[in-house]
Amino acid sequence: MQTTADPLVRELYQNRRYPAMSHPLSDPAVTAVAARLGGLSTAPPRQARGLDIGCATGHNLLPLARRWPDSRWLGMDLIGDAIEAARGLALEAGIGNAEFHAADFRDFDPGGEPFDFIIVHGLFSWVPDETKVALLDFCRRHLAPAGIATISFNLAAGWAHRLPVIAMARSLVEATGADLIATLGLLREATDPVTPHGAHVRWIIDDMLAKGPDILTCDDFGPVNDPWPFDRFVLTAAQAGLRWLGESNPAENLPSTLGDAARAALSPLTASPLHAQLAADFCSGRTFRSGVLCRDDAPTLPGLTNDGVFDFAARAGEVTITSTDPLARTFYQKLGSAAPECVPLREIVAAMPEADRPALARLVFDGITRGVIRPRIEAVRFDPLPPRHPRLNPLLLACARHLVEADLFVKTRRWQYWHPDLYLGNDLRGSTLGIIGLGQIGLQVAHRATGFSMRILYADSHRHLDAERSLRVQYGRFEDVLREADFVTLHVPLLPSTRGLIGETQLRLMKPTAYLINTARGPVVEHQALIRALTEGWIAGAGLDVFVEEPLASDDPLLSLPNVVLSPHIGANTRKTLLTMLRVAVEQMFQFWQGHLPAHLVTPREDERAA
Repeated sequence: MQTTADPLVRELYQNRRYPAMSHPLSDPAVTAVAARLGGLSTAPPRQARGLDIGCATGHNLLPLARRWPDSRWLGMDLIGDAIEAARGLALEAGIGNAEFHAADFRDFDPGGEPFDFIIVHGLFSWVPDETKVALLDFCRRHLAPAGIATISFNLAAGWAHRLPVIAMARSLVEATGADLIATLGLLREATDPVTPHGAHVRWIIDDMLAKGPDILTCDDFGPVNDPWPFDRFVLTAAQAGLRWLGESNPAENLPSTLGDAARAALSPLTASPLHAQLAADFCSGRTFRSGVLCRDDAPTLPGLTNDGVFDFAARAGEVTITSTDPLARTFYQKLGSAAPECVPLREIVAAMPEADRPALARLVFDGITRGVIRPRIEAVRFDPLPPRHPRLNPLLLACARHLVEADLFVKTRRWQYWHPDLYLGNDLRGSTLGIIGLGQIGLQVAHRATGFSMRILYADSHRHLDAERSLRVQYGRFEDVLREADFVTLHVPLLPSTRGLIGETQLRLMKPTAYLINTARGPVVEHQALIRALTEGWIAGAGLDVFVEEPLASDDPLLSLPNVVLSPHIGANTRKTLLTMLRVAVEQMFQFWQGHLPAHLVTPREDERAA
């Protein structure tokens, strides 16, 4: 996702594609709010001209272009393969207001009008200093008079703690030839979490491991990783003719990790904003900033009036509101009732005609700066109803509503009465789904679960940040997902590391009201442990499509248990799926005969062959 880079960085991105994802902090509907709070009124995003420098495969730019069909977008990246992929995605999605160029920005003339929004994410800290200066100068020359550039960069204050860990891991990898992830695991186990130093190092390593190898190789362990202190960035930008307006997320102008006591301690520095920021970065250990900048000659507006703050749209943040103030409780109750929509604040105000408007404006402004309110420059509406034909794993649905037992109850002519407790089921809406393994199938399950308004947790060998943003899934430790989920669904391959993944220890972590769904592979679950869990009430029930031995033996205890739903390994058996599998197999044969590498080549690793 680089544009102009150190040769080693360019080589890395030519051989390894950065995971495709969007970057919510660069969304013009968000950054326009940050600009307005900093005294600048931008062009409406829906009619704007935008540029994404280092756009990779377009996964950040294309959703913006599709959302605003009257806007015009240009994406630029050095890596030609990534640009070709972006063009293909745009063509497939029918997006005609986005164009992509394989180019170095230093040699590129975008022509035409200046840009209302320039996005530079994941680039600044991974290029040499002369390129950083050239990038800031490019933004100054090509911004519209009221345009803004959103530039993210790594921050020296927090990276001062991470760089020694990176240096040690690099040294061990070079000396031993070991895998990076294994080396970080070794360092983690060798540190004593009881000591302050050991606890801090473990926290850093855990944060690295959560990113996964694809992101780590490009970010923390990239050939160039040059974090800057905040004052150096702001002063260098000023020399290029750019003015800092604030963080793209206004709640991070002071790090959100700083509590009230820390903010109060920093209050004497208010008269020196730059030093207040430097001290806040140091005290919080902040590692990353996403700044909104404008031209130094951009027209400045007066601060927001009491009424002006209501021009934004907003949704409730993730912070729990504990205020006893009647005005605050009423406001946040009305805002929360609109979730997940981002609604015009004037709609909320209109529903509170007796409220003190200045007090309400102060409440909203304080909520924005503390992250309790998430503002946007425009509203976002959702269909309040689930899809007309929502689909989810049928075993999960059967378990939740006792469909098999109810079917048998009717067919055996035992239905002679009705009672509210008759096969009392579980609502999926508002319940928690725990997905173990967020691969291709796990992602599809998460997507379908959103139609039932479920809270979705997942555990995997690494985090999926794109899915966390787009599907609102939450990453958790394996054990924590088991403890919290009402339904645990397994979607992992059968490997030595996943054989017996769910045994007695894991089943006892689950709620006694929870259900286990296995459509992955039978040996992922210990058979005898599951039978005990079902007969002794450790869990409420199970839905199984796969088994250790298939078909099941005629005397298998599972066949006589009333709290288990069984199907004969038919999870993929639909006409459309089987035809697709056949088509892909034939296409791969043709690819092989034509001398090409098949798209879905299976090359077992040595440890898998041994298994």
